[in-house]
Amino acid sequence: MLSLSWDVSRLSARLTGTLLPKLEDRVKNWLVYGGDLANTRHSPKADINVENVKDLRLKWIFQTGVMGSFENTPIVEDGVMYVTTPYNQVFAVDADSGKQLWHYEHKLGTTIFCCGPNNRGVAISDNNIYMATLDAMLIALDKKTGELVWEIEIADPEAGYSETVAPTVYKDKIIVGISGAEYGIRGFISAYNKDTGELLRRSEAMIPHENLFAQPTEEGVRMLPGANGGVEWSPGAFNPETRMVYYVNLHQPMTYTVKKVPWKKISCGWVEHSPRFLVRSNGAMSQQSMWIQLQSPGRRRPHNQ
Repeated sequence: MLSLSWDVSRLSARLTGTLLPKLEDRVKNWLVYGGDLANTRHSPKADINVENVKDLRLKWIFQTGVMGSFENTPIVEDGVMYVTTPYNQVFAVDADSGKQLWHYEHKLGTTIFCCGPNNRGVAISDNNIYMATLDAMLIALDKKTGELVWEIEIADPEAGYSETVAPTVYKDKIIVGISGAEYGIRGFISAYNKDTGELLRRSEAMIPHENLFAQPTEEGVRMLPGANGGVEWSPGAFNPETRMVYYVNLHQPMTYTVKKVPWKKISCGWVEHSPRFLVRSNGAMSQQSMWIQLQSPGRRRPHNQ
C-alpha cells in the first residue's frame, strides 16, 4: 500500500471558491464524502448521544428500485440528500420527508468491473453535483433539477478502466482516482475544472511501473505496481494548509516465478497429460503467496471414461 501526496497548488495558477465546510455547515449538512476534506468522518452534532440513541425510531424509507451493492455515502445540503446507487443512478431526496425530488440515470456504455457495480457517492460544489461512473466518465448535474451539465471520458472503459470513487472537490478542481486493477490498467489520479470538465492534470508519473507486461521466469520477475494496478478508488483527503491531497494507492509489488510440474487429477474430473506451469507471486504488502495454474495446450479426457 502506497500513500500518495499531491501539491494542488500546481494544478492551476488561480484558485477560487470556498475552502472547507464551516462548523455550522457541518452541523446541519454533510457536504463531503468523509464529512470534511480530511475525511475524518466525524460529525460535530451533539443531538444523538449514548443516553438517547436507544430512542431512535424509523421515520421514513426510500426505495431506489435498484438491485446491487450499495457502498455510497449520501451528501446532504440544505435539507436535500443526494444518493447514488449501483449502475450510476442519482436520487435527490427531501431529507425530512423522504420524498423524491428528482432522479437521474446515467446511460452506461461499455463497463468492465470485477467487484460489483458500486458507486461511493457524489461531490457537491456551487450549483452542481459530480459523479464518476462505471464506464469511466465524470459527469456534472444541476443539483436543483438533475439535468446533465457536462460529461467527459476519464479513460477508455474497453481497456478495463472504470470509476467507483466519490470525487473530491477543492475550489475549482474535481479530483478522482481510478479503478480497474484486475484488468491490467495503469492507475492514476486526475484533476478537472469543475465548471467545464477540462482536464488539468494527470498523475501517471507518480505511480512507478516496472516490467508491467513481462513474462514470469524461473529466476523471478519483479513487477510494479503488481496485482493491484496502482488504483485509487477510495476518496482522497485534503490538507488546506499545505494544499496537498492524499490518496491511498493500492500498490503491491510482486515477484513472479514459474516452474514445471507434472499434471495431476484436478477437481473438475479431468486429467491433463501435458506439462503445466505454476506461477507463484509473492506480494510484499500482504506477505502472502498464491499459485495460479497456467495450462499449456494438450489433450484432455474426462476422468470417468
